[in-house]
Amino acid sequence: MIKVHVFGKEGVHVKDFDSYKPNKAIEWINVVNPGREDINKISKKLGIGHKSLNDCLDPGERARVENRDGHSVIILKTPLAHENHIKTTSLGIIISGNYIMTIHPKADLFEGLIKEMDLSLVHRHTYQYIFSQIMLKIVRDFYEVLDKISDNVDELENKLLKSKALITMDKALSSKKTLLYFRKALMTNRDVVISLEKGDCPYISKKSSMMDIRMDSLQLMDMEEIMRERLTEVANLYMAAISNNLNITMKYFTVVATLFLMPMLITSAYGMNFRIIPLSQHSYGFWIVLGIVIAVITSMFVLFRRKDWI
Repeated sequence: MIKVHVFGKEGVHVKDFDSYKPNKAIEWINVVNPGREDINKISKKLGIGHKSLNDCLDPGERARVENRDGHSVIILKTPLAHENHIKTTSLGIIISGNYIMTIHPKADLFEGLIKEMDLSLVHRHTYQYIFSQIMLKIVRDFYEVLDKISDNVDELENKLLKSKALITMDKALSSKKTLLYFRKALMTNRDVVISLEKGDCPYISKKSSMMDIRMDSLQLMDMEEIMRERLTEVANLYMAAISNNLNITMKYFTVVATLFLMPMLITSAYGMNFRIIPLSQHSYGFWIVLGIVIAVITSMFVLFRRKDWI
């Protein structure tokens, strides 16, 4: 799907890419999950090589800035939902003097972003402003995912501290996997921002404010590191809970075995093949021995309760 957003003085309107011709208007070409036919169409009409377009769609491509003939290719990493966890994928941004183009697989990535843009700033700063808004959108997406991970960690910590029963660690494992993807993505995105600050892209002025985005990138990296440390602590707490539950179970087994130890010694004595055994000829001998056994068990149980062993 290819949409061309044209920023006019009165608003933004969308036109078909088939009839698109680069002109002096400020235009944002948003390409979502293009097929081979779309790639050929874009390459033919805008003169962008197939390799540049395919690199923008490669989820394993490293974030970087490259300058080609007549345009610059900026590849960034952005979060993408995948099965039961969130990984990262590539977002390609191609800037020339006539347009800015984004290429990505996420259909709703920029939903609502265009409506939020200040048209006066668009016309004043053109593609630098649009690019900065795209960067801020990526930062907000990372913040949103890390906030969800933080909530999951809080929930796991509360469950482990308040509940004696073991809990499932599915959320922790999913969050751990997400952070593994985020670590490299955030580092490479930061490197791209630093490269842009140095003026490596001719279409992004050195005077353009990238400091806020760089600071946000550093803060995201700090948040990711904190989340990893918290998840490690949750895993340690989980292992401690398993060990503690095992100790409690073994303690109960030991107490129960001890309660029946003395009665077993008493009753086993009456299984010996001796001619004379105390109370063997007494009419109430069985009930007397049974009473002694019950008294011993009760006494030991009371003793264990006082010592808070059971």
